[in-house]
Amino acid sequence: MSNLPIILFLLGIVFLFLGWRWQNPPNEEAMTALKGLAYLKREIIQVQDQMHILEVKIQSVEKNESKNAARREIEHKEIEHRGIECNGKSQLYALKTKEQTEGTNGSEQKRNISPKYQEVIELAAKGQRIPEIAQQLLLSQDAVMMVLQTQSKGAAK
Repeated sequence: MSNLPIILFLLGIVFLFLGWRWQNPPNEEAMTALKGLAYLKREIIQVQDQMHILEVKIQSVEKNESKNAARREIEHKEIEHRGIECNGKSQLYALKTKEQTEGTNGSEQKRNISPKYQEVIELAAKGQRIPEIAQQLLLSQDAVMMVLQTQSKGAAK
């Protein structure tokens, strides 16, 4: 498909060369063919320009996607390394389980926590990592971190 306009353009040039070579006076048909060839050439140039513009856009989008992927990977590594209370254990959080909280003195008041937040705390106590908890409960990783941070601050009191 992309070679067809070029072939037609070359055929037009051959037609013009043969007409000039035979010394025939230019007639109206030849002039119409020349105008058509000129129009075709302009269209080819416009399509080539549009293709160049699209290629540049595609390259810029690919660059942005690769930068975003690298940024997400760095952020993911930072989140994994940061941890909330790691105590030397890789991504295992030192949160109190239900049994441990029941074993503490009765002076602490029971907190009113939503069921979703309670699930976050329980999954973290079982040793699941932040990305796994976020995916399982359909929460953002930031929300999971916020719940775990507030829980760890509250548990220290």
